[in-house]
Amino acid sequence: MQRTAFSPSPVFFALLLLGATALLPCGGVRGALAEDEPLSAEEEERLEAVEYHTERAWKAFRTGNHEEVLARVKRVAKYDPKSPLPAYLGGRVHERTGNYAEALKVSTAGAAAHPEHRGIEAVRLKTLFETGQYDVLTTAARASLERQAGNVCLL
Repeated sequence: MQRTAFSPSPVFFALLLLGATALLPCGGVRGALAEDEPLSAEEEERLEAVEYHTERAWKAFRTGNHEEVLARVKRVAKYDPKSPLPAYLGGRVHERTGNYAEALKVSTAGAAAHPEHRGIEAVRLKTLFETGQYDVLTTAARASLERQAGNVCLL
C-alpha cells in the first residue's frame, strides 16, 4: 500500500490518541511533601520560585513569547532539576518555531528522563512526524503505546 504525503497511517492516529490523553488525569497524584510537614524558609522560597516561573512560562507560551518561555523554563530547571516542564514547554517552543532538531533533542531527553509524561512523548512523536521520520515514528509510537497500555484514559 503506497501512501501519499497526507494519507494518515494508523501510527498517526495512535499519536493523536497519545496526545489527546496527555492532559487527562488518570488518578490522584499525591504531592511530594505531606501537608503536615513544616518547610524550611529556603525550601519555601524554592517552591515559590518554581511556581512563579512556571506560571510566567505558561503565560509567555500562551502569548507566543518564545524567548521568555525558554528563559523561564531554564529558571524552573535551575530551581527544580527534576521538573518535566523544561522538556515539555521547551520542546513545544522549538517545534512551534520550526527548530525541529532542537525540539527532537529536548523532547527525546525529556521522554527518557520522564517516561510517564505523555505530553513530552507526544511532542517527540509529533516532531518525528513533522520531520518525516516515519520509520522512527512508527517504532517509537508502538513502544510508547506498549509502555502506556495500562495507563490510557478513554473519554
